[in-house]
Amino acid sequence: MKYFLLLLFLQLILVSCHKEESQSVNYLYIDSRLLSQEFKTGSYWIYKNDSTSKTDCTFIFNARKDYYTYSERMGITSDIYFYDIFYYYTNTVNGQPYDRDRIERTLIMRNPVRTIGNMQLGPALYYADSIKNDSLKVGSNMFYQVQKARVDNTDFYTAKSVGLVKKVIHDSINKGTWNLIRWKIVKY
Repeated sequence: MKYFLLLLFLQLILVSCHKEESQSVNYLYIDSRLLSQEFKTGSYWIYKNDSTSKTDCTFIFNARKDYYTYSERMGITSDIYFYDIFYYYTNTVNGQPYDRDRIERTLIMRNPVRTIGNMQLGPALYYADSIKNDSLKVGSNMFYQVQKARVDNTDFYTAKSVGLVKKVIHDSINKGTWNLIRWKIVKY
């Protein structure tokens, strides 16, 4: 009987001692080429409309770093790190008082939305993979590493380390070109 109990005890130990399958986690950080776009609260940009001479001031009222977990496949998840910048407009042109830009992995998105699995998607304003030495003169200022993105009826011109330098709206109601005339950048 002792041997039977000993065998039963050993069998229970062997059955209960098994290696648990570990979940694989990928850590997807912000591309280092985009770190110059991480602006802090206190940064602002002042734009002037070419045709109406109106000015509009955009400033950051909130900025935060965080991450979310995205489930890719069974047993594999990704912790996706991001930086959100919330801009407030003194004179709203697009009907909403603020926009949110998200710097995530290799791109900057405008007003991203959650999709299935918590992935963030939105129109891309700037790609780390596409950083070139394209220059653009806006007023008396020359900007470098400028990328153009089209979102709906608007062309956005974004420069490295400065942000949005020019916005061209093509719809009939708010048509016009907004050029950056003054700015202050607060960085980490």
